[in-house]
Amino acid sequence: MGVVRALGASSAVVVGHDWGTMIAWTAAWLHPEIFRGVVGLAIPFSGRGLIALPGSPFGERSPEDIHKELAGPDQQFYQDYFGSLAPAIREFEEDSGGWIRDVLWAFSGESMKAAGFSGLLDLPQVDIIRASALSIPFGARMRDKMHAPADLPVWLRTDDLEFYTQEFERSGMIGPFSYYRSIQNSWEQLESHDGTQLRPPAMFIGGECDVTTGWGLEAIDRVGEFVPNYVGSHILSGCGHWIQQERPEEVNKLVLGLMRELV
Repeated sequence: MGVVRALGASSAVVVGHDWGTMIAWTAAWLHPEIFRGVVGLAIPFSGRGLIALPGSPFGERSPEDIHKELAGPDQQFYQDYFGSLAPAIREFEEDSGGWIRDVLWAFSGESMKAAGFSGLLDLPQVDIIRASALSIPFGARMRDKMHAPADLPVWLRTDDLEFYTQEFERSGMIGPFSYYRSIQNSWEQLESHDGTQLRPPAMFIGGECDVTTGWGLEAIDRVGEFVPNYVGSHILSGCGHWIQQERPEEVNKLVLGLMRELV
């Protein structure tokens, strides 16, 4: 709300991706008087859970419990690994540019298809979580389960990667990783809103090869229970997690289409 008012506006349509999507959904959910529309990329509306997970599409289960179950024996779910701060920060600082490059590549559509996950949405999601870099064996690094691309994909330019690296080196990773450290607190703080409907017109854009879209399949199927003014779900063929980078023209077309309807 503060950003909207600082820009001299009384209302806004909010669009987010990944953690930005969680912020966008929650802002529109809690303050429909300010946000007259919302678009979420990669992560469907997930209620107090913030991010839909297999077995907990709307935060039905505590993050502390569901994360352990998803990671499986002797492994740590990546959100808990990031939230522990020191190990993840140490891994990042060892090779910040390489770490960012490999994370961007690992969860792209090209990488997922190359790994045999072109039909990701039809595969057992828990198996994917446990086998991928989303679950880290205790004492290991997330990057141990990732591979560097032979060449950068067309949607990731060298100067973009250098800019991302420079900015994250400048700010450090305590801030970004602290989002993950606060997931349990957020789940507890949103308990009073559990079951409340999200009322502004809402749209979801996901990727056919996006792991978080796969986790959210139940939330996508049941969205009508919680979002009465749902505009629709759009799953982009062959697209991975970095939806607005991998498919900018399609994303822009969908977002602008919603904006025209709201005018």
